Amino acid sequence: LYLRMPYYAKWLQSQENSLVNRGLVTREELANPNGPLEIHEKAGIKPAKPEAVVEYFTTDMSSEVAATEKPSFSVGDDVVVRNEHPTWHTRVPRYLRGNRGVIYKHHGMHIFGDEVPESEHPGPQHLYTVMFSSKELWGERGNNNDRIFAELTEFHIEAVT
Repeated sequence: LYLRMPYYAKWLQSQENSLVNRGLVTREELANPNGPLEIHEKAGIKPAKPEAVVEYFTTDMSSEVAATEKPSFSVGDDVVVRNEHPTWHTRVPRYLRGNRGVIYKHHGMHIFGDEVPESEHPGPQHLYTVMFSSKELWGERGNNNDRIFAELTEFHIEAVT
């Protein structure tokens, strides 16, 4: 089942299992989301007040840090996504690897989000929005007018040579 499931189905199942295992929801409630909802009292868990929810969602939780070096790329630069297949979790979608794009926007330097071994951790990275044509990614199936945007770090891209 796991091998046939799309990524977000795996993510959703993981979240559902976590809620059930912690006693916060039952399988019956998940199977019937429009049915009666039972409030589960759990020691140490108190529902958030509306003001706290608003504050949480309006607080800047950016991973941006002070830049320690100049960015390697500028808006308009042609880049290619490194075609690597690490054994650890990477934020680079497989369909982008090895493809060419154009730097659309620079977002400053950010904490590196991949789960790499400590010995290979590159530290904070400049973050860019890279624009790809759908023809670049999907060949003749792509539409000439469609563009795909992805946020990628310098660690994942290189200049077109």
